[in-house]
Amino acid sequence: MPDYKSLYFQLFRRTEQARRLLEAAQQEAEAAFLAQNDPPLYLSEPEQEPKP
Repeated sequence: MPDYKSLYFQLFRRTEQARRLLEAAQQEAEAAFLAQNDPPLYLSEPEQEPKP
């Protein structure tokens, strides 16, 4: 009979490792995005068509 408790804890550890890996990848992507020196974007008012 399988040891469900140890299987559960193994699954939990692997899930936690995956979560940490995804979190680290997100932080790296955010840091790379913020490190860019692109000019800021500004939203302009939409051009309105003249009223007849």
